[in-house]
Amino acid sequence: LSRRATSIRLPFTPDPLNYRRFAKLTATAASSGASASGEYWWTQMGSLPFECTGCGKCCRVKGDVWVSPKDLQRMADHKEMDVAAFAEEYASRKAGGWIQLKDRGEGDDACIFLGDDNVTCGIYEARPLQCSVYPFFPRLLSTPEAWNGEVVAKDDEPGDRKWTPESGGCEGMREVRGIRYNKKKDKWVVKQG
Repeated sequence: LSRRATSIRLPFTPDPLNYRRFAKLTATAASSGASASGEYWWTQMGSLPFECTGCGKCCRVKGDVWVSPKDLQRMADHKEMDVAAFAEEYASRKAGGWIQLKDRGEGDDACIFLGDDNVTCGIYEARPLQCSVYPFFPRLLSTPEAWNGEVVAKDDEPGDRKWTPESGGCEGMREVRGIRYNKKKDKWVVKQG
């Protein structure tokens, strides 16, 4: 993503071992933010309050990064490796052409490609789709409450919710306020003033 997100793309980066369940959950999450007429809450916002801080914390959170076959080829090309050698060196699991990236190991859950500075991505130009679209995941776009649940305060800002490797969150996101669903009108409404 650029420093400012200008469009919303919904990522689909499933655990291939459980693809059908993921697809069903994704469809439910994506549609749950829509009114019966199909209008999504975030379309009423003009833009979502997000600006990447470049902190690298999203790369240090405990979690899985799944790489599609297309991502895998791009990443292997970037590292000037063939796909098989890349997968052998960087995959912790393989399934159906997809791989799960290793973490650093030895108790460090950070991505294997995160630099020693804990900020720089070693494959930024070829990073997986899952990484390039965060925080615009269907589960976070499902409701304003889901979006707000991912918001954390920057280290140097006051706030009850701070980033940890276990709980994650994004300090580049800001809470959305003043938007509610009007059942009578079947639409999301932004409170003016």
